[in-house]
Amino acid sequence: MKVGTAVVPCTCGELVQGIQHGEPFLVSCPIDRYSRVRVAVGDAPRVVTASVVRSRSSNRSAPQEGTGRQVVTTPIVRSRSSEVAATVTVESEARMGKAVTISGDTNFKARRAAEATLALLGHPGVPFSLEVDCPLPPSKGFGTSTADVVGAVVATAAAVGASLGPSQIARLAVSVEPSDGTMFPGLALFDHRGATRWEVLGQAPPLAIAVLEFDGEVDTMDYNAGLDLPALRALEPEHRRALELLREGLRTGQPELIGRAATVSARANQRLLPKPELERVISLGERFGALGVGVAHSGTAVGVLFEPGHADKARGLLAEAPRSLKGLRGGWVSRMVGGGQRSSC
Repeated sequence: MKVGTAVVPCTCGELVQGIQHGEPFLVSCPIDRYSRVRVAVGDAPRVVTASVVRSRSSNRSAPQEGTGRQVVTTPIVRSRSSEVAATVTVESEARMGKAVTISGDTNFKARRAAEATLALLGHPGVPFSLEVDCPLPPSKGFGTSTADVVGAVVATAAAVGASLGPSQIARLAVSVEPSDGTMFPGLALFDHRGATRWEVLGQAPPLAIAVLEFDGEVDTMDYNAGLDLPALRALEPEHRRALELLREGLRTGQPELIGRAATVSARANQRLLPKPELERVISLGERFGALGVGVAHSGTAVGVLFEPGHADKARGLLAEAPRSLKGLRGGWVSRMVGGGQRSSC
């Protein structure tokens, strides 16, 4: 048995997402919350349940490391509502020696990515086990699917003694579903639907982010399949302005331009996937000295951006947020990080 591991950042939505020269693109906002993936090649197929662990205090929630439990199955259910029941059923049947298969979402995608990686590297059909541990919930815009998929690709390649570059990882990821750009180092402009173009824009400044999790879920596949492309194309001038602001902010080291870029893109996206509380979040951010507000363009998450070292302002906003915002499920303070897989964090 050969083992590979990978650690990949999740995101708080995107700094900018839209269309450029007629083609969709995004620039993800990676944060210091990570999906950890372990792949063992040549082992009997098994998966460890990915879990979401939350501690609640003063109407705030903080994602912590998941504590998955081993089950004999492939793939698994990642949904919080069905996870416990599915795990009990699978473990019960596994003890009786039965082969069990249950349908899932994110970890099904991670498994497909591992299978595609093995096929690309000349090992099709080789048995493997897959373990995924991610602290954030899916379908919110936290980039969990991409983090799991990229982790599966990197860990699978490592298990067979190979190493893939970011562009190869990107093509494998997009073959599973539209993806964030967190396989690239720093902050990257990425064609998230076709992986035909990418550009590393620069290093990620360690901005403090008040992450806000709102009610609702958005399925990435369904959203992209039903995207109003004419409406998207009509917004290209605003996307161009947001991207220019982001480039200039990264080039000159002016975080206020990064915040402005995120706000421009977030407001433009209201015509595609409205966030009912966006303007209230922007106003709240202004009260606490925020640089701007970014959103998950195909999710419900919102991030309020602050200058590096100003986590205190982010915490102050989080304390006020439950009294000001409707539909808020929780929040926590994160830090922007660069993309790319790590061996540990």
